[in-house]
Amino acid sequence: MPTHNPDLSRFSLTQLRELTGHAERTIRKRLGGLEPVAKDGRTVWYAARPALERIYLGESLDLTRERARLASEQADAQALRNQQQRGEVVPAEDMDRALIAVSTLTSGRLQGIPRSLAPELAAESTPAKCEAIVEKAILEALGDLADQGQAPLDRVGRAKRGARRRKPAGA
Repeated sequence: MPTHNPDLSRFSLTQLRELTGHAERTIRKRLGGLEPVAKDGRTVWYAARPALERIYLGESLDLTRERARLASEQADAQALRNQQQRGEVVPAEDMDRALIAVSTLTSGRLQGIPRSLAPELAAESTPAKCEAIVEKAILEALGDLADQGQAPLDRVGRAKRGARRRKPAGA
């Protein structure tokens, strides 16, 4: 007597619902984007293995996509290392230290202006002369700060000129 062997190479939505115990809505959502292998009237058939993988694992096992993502991350990491070696980028903590140093220098210089100007301002009688004295002191302080900032600017300029001189590999 012949026995009936069911076709386990493909499943309909109803069969997948019965087999997995998931709601049809959940199955439809997880199978979104998966091409059916056949249609028979209203019945849509999906290949068994990809359908069950999507239902139970989601799309987490797409090895091609994962390899591409990993390769992209590795390329980004290498590009960042190359930029650091060329002096094009610096770690955030180094920038924080530099900003703190500049802020401290600026604060100290500005806080010293009133003390150094007080005697000279007390001797003046007109607002215009007082304004000129304060403006001169502020311009001197800004000049001092600019001188302090010149060394980092020179380093940046040298790094950029050096990066332009280096030829990329394969050029």
